[in-house]
Amino acid sequence: VIFDPFLGTGSTLVACHNSKRNGIGIELQKKYADIAQFRIKELESQLKLGEYGAKLNCKQLVINNNSSKISKIWNDFSLPMIDLVITSPPYGPMLNKKGLVTKEREQKGLDLKYSEDENDLGNAKNYDDFLKKLTKIFIEIKHKVKDNGYLVVILQNYMEKGDYKMLAWDFAREM
Repeated sequence: VIFDPFLGTGSTLVACHNSKRNGIGIELQKKYADIAQFRIKELESQLKLGEYGAKLNCKQLVINNNSSKISKIWNDFSLPMIDLVITSPPYGPMLNKKGLVTKEREQKGLDLKYSEDENDLGNAKNYDDFLKKLTKIFIEIKHKVKDNGYLVVILQNYMEKGDYKMLAWDFAREM
């Protein structure tokens, strides 16, 4: 079982489907959860009966909810223990920075801000608030991971007002 607590448009579940693994993804924003669900349904509709033989037991689950409610979600859906967590969380204050990346995203018609939702990590008040909220989510996830399970969190260090934020190291220290 592969789990992505910040699913976005569902790339993790697409990879799970393609590699015949069970996947679970949580996405706070309905817009992105709907895109992820559409992508999975498209893949499943393209399968020919028996194409994967007996290995067609893999399932992909998209949950439109708040990742800070992991325990409740796990109980409500009677979800299994996790073998691998892999994700790239929203980058909090980094997404709201102005600069070349913002201009490029705007030119491509991509979102500059994911939402106004207070539960959206992209709307954290500041770096420390973001780090605290992110860590809290992963501490809760830890109880859903099998012994000898794995956690991969893709993080990027960045510059904020002339101060270099060592997000990957700060997150590892907090965990």
